[in-house]
Amino acid sequence: ASVHGRPLEELYKLANSDHGVIILTDRRNHPARISQYLKNLGWKNRTVWVCENISYPEEKIEKYGLGEIPRKKEYKLCLMIISPACGE
Repeated sequence: ASVHGRPLEELYKLANSDHGVIILTDRRNHPARISQYLKNLGWKNRTVWVCENISYPEEKIEKYGLGEIPRKKEYKLCLMIISPACGE
């Protein structure tokens, strides 16, 4: 899925999905905002990997629970990998 340059509400179509998903983000729809949005849709028990600056020297991959991604000043070039539902 992608919210890069698109409204966050594009993710509503995932509301009832138990599958994993990869999401392309942007500065407005950053990982913390997306994570909280999905949690508000009822998603839970998901692991999220935030992949920043892939293939660049400052590459960073961090693992979080859904809704636990910290707000940073700025997220750049991110992919979110969200695990399938686990015991929902």
